[in-house]
Amino acid sequence: MKRTLEILTALANKTRLLAFLILLEGDFCVCELEQMLDVEQSCLSHQLRILRHLGLVDTKQKGRWTVYSVLPEIKKDDVIRAIQKNVKLYTLEKMKISEVKNDQYKSCQEYPRKKREEE
Repeated sequence: MKRTLEILTALANKTRLLAFLILLEGDFCVCELEQMLDVEQSCLSHQLRILRHLGLVDTKQKGRWTVYSVLPEIKKDDVIRAIQKNVKLYTLEKMKISEVKNDQYKSCQEYPRKKREEE
């Protein structure tokens, strides 16, 4: 019960919820999430730090970039599955995710997504 309350409390914030739902779709660096969510980097980093502290997301360093991802065991959690099933990303967010994955957003212009993924 305590863990469920922690998850629900963490995801009660709109920015954290949207970032988390996007991360369920794939791994992204902060600059990609920043463009998709249209929030300032400092605000986003703070929200991601909270998700990480609660053990919902993890990070990997890819060169100078910090890439966020949802932990595999979290994706299997019943509460997360219920949230994912009932809270759908809007078409606009889905479009932005697709554009970032296809490197159409030039959020990390110096170091394209495809090159980061090869490392």
